[in-house]
Amino acid sequence: MILSLAITLISFAFAGLVFWKTFLPMMKSANRLMGQLGDQAAERNQLLAQGVPGNARVLSLEGTGTLVNNAPQVVMGLEVHPATGAAPFHVRCISLVSQLQIPQVQPGCMVPVRFDPGNPQRVALAI
Repeated sequence: MILSLAITLISFAFAGLVFWKTFLPMMKSANRLMGQLGDQAAERNQLLAQGVPGNARVLSLEGTGTLVNNAPQVVMGLEVHPATGAAPFHVRCISLVSQLQIPQVQPGCMVPVRFDPGNPQRVALAI
């Protein structure tokens, strides 16, 4: 009886240690990632609603290794051509892209974008 109680207590202690050392940091990391993705989505929605339209030539495309609902997060180098006729500028854009849209964002392709005129480095794909 005492041996079985001791084994049970040791098992609970081990489970608690595993939880605090392994599971809890993973949950904190996941929460931080979800918060960042939520912030990116809010910024994208704000740019799509209020940003200046333009077209961008994709100069480079790299995966970050992050997938959200099977949509890869990518880093793109873009040459943005504002619809207003202003001079083109270069930006680096991090975005989630549907796997179905990957062919549309290959280097050399033109994509519609919206950008913040007060901070042109803030760009969102309008696809």
